[in-house]
Amino acid sequence: SIAFINNVKGIFKILRKIGDFGIWAYSTGKSTIEQQRRNETPPDRVFDNLETALEAGPDAALITNPTFLHLDVANPIARKQIPLFIDKPLDCDLLKANNFQKIVKTNQVPVLVGFNLMFHPAMLKIHELLENQSIGGVIAANAHWGEYLPDWHPWEDYKTAYAARSDMGGGVVLTMCHELNYLTFLFGKAIQCKALEFKKRTLDITAEEGINILLEHETGVHSNVHLNYVQKPDRRSLDIIGEKGSLYWEPDKNEIIFDDGDNKQIYTFENNRMGTPYEQSFYYQMEHFVAIVQKKVKPKVPLTKGIEDLELCTAILKEIGR
Repeated sequence: SIAFINNVKGIFKILRKIGDFGIWAYSTGKSTIEQQRRNETPPDRVFDNLETALEAGPDAALITNPTFLHLDVANPIARKQIPLFIDKPLDCDLLKANNFQKIVKTNQVPVLVGFNLMFHPAMLKIHELLENQSIGGVIAANAHWGEYLPDWHPWEDYKTAYAARSDMGGGVVLTMCHELNYLTFLFGKAIQCKALEFKKRTLDITAEEGINILLEHETGVHSNVHLNYVQKPDRRSLDIIGEKGSLYWEPDKNEIIFDDGDNKQIYTFENNRMGTPYEQSFYYQMEHFVAIVQKKVKPKVPLTKGIEDLELCTAILKEIGR
């Protein structure tokens, strides 16, 4: 069986569903997750000391604590040569990430960085369509993600949550970096970035509430990225403009639309036992991690990509003076 270290999170439910694993939790007791949610899928064992947890000999570990603590916990685990899943972003400190990479290389530890959209059926289809030149050469893309931060965890004061605090690696750039990850996956590494932070602030938090980013990719494609914590209702979308037409996708919907002005083609994706295609992406991600632990596959989102994404986030934050 495969055992996991984790702070208590909904990921337990996914692991219970995909396999018969012994699931252990390492928790400092500082989590803000409601006790009711903790009780829904309790772990088999709980440790309040990381060293004791590692001495018990887990086969794999998942890091899903606040961003600024990711690598503080991951470092001693990597030294034990235990395969790691690290939720996005890798960390908020590029120096820590580069030092972590040395530890991983020395100990030959497989690391999967948690970008679930890399496992979304629609994202894989978009990549296929672009590879097949279905819309011709790509010219530009627009990614939009806006959500209302106070609604994320209604049971806690949003101003104290790590997503709202710059000292904990919060803010839209790091917390909502999925869009930066998939745009560089689709169009190549960003070689130039420009950014403007929202001047109007309404949430009274220390981290950035909203940002507009312009990227130039190594392929010549330009992409615009809009991220915000203030939008009601939530909205998330991707538009890709090509020489032969455009692709439109909203992750919460089960379709991709191709439109060239004369003809429209809709690619649809089905719900299954794991839920909507968006929900499925989390299950497929965990199935992939289990296969990594079993040495059947290499990480689809390896540490090198996680560091590349963090380098981009760091450049963007520098651009806005943070």
